[in-house]
Amino acid sequence: MQIDSVISSIQVSQASRQVAPETVAVTAQKIAEAVNLETADHATQIMQNYDLHNMAYPEIVKMAGELRDAGIITIVQAGLLSAPGGERLKLVSGQTVFDNRDEKDIVYEKKDYIENFELHLASAEKSQDISTINHMKSIVNILHNLDALSAKA
Repeated sequence: MQIDSVISSIQVSQASRQVAPETVAVTAQKIAEAVNLETADHATQIMQNYDLHNMAYPEIVKMAGELRDAGIITIVQAGLLSAPGGERLKLVSGQTVFDNRDEKDIVYEKKDYIENFELHLASAEKSQDISTINHMKSIVNILHNLDALSAKA
């Protein structure tokens, strides 16, 4: 049974307010668990090649592409991870500022990307930009999950 038909049968059952047969619910759960384990294994393999606490911008772009191609993150998430300009954000005396050094120096400089995106989040929260806050929370959560996977590797 394909996952689409399992999900459809559950949705139909929920729509008519009937409980889905237990075997259908168990099958859907097992399929979801298998997909999650397979995805986590693939993400772990990819993350063996990266250290989110010590990466240059070209590395995060490559990592985001690999994760997107593997179906682990969406194209929007990959775009947010690899958006140009973010590597210029830094914290100075408690203030979020842009680094004005030469772009070549900044792009190839290794940095902690978890910390960098946490700065993005703090900046968005300071400006109360709800849309950006939501996007940055999502990216920070993804980075923490990927970091946990790379620690397992």
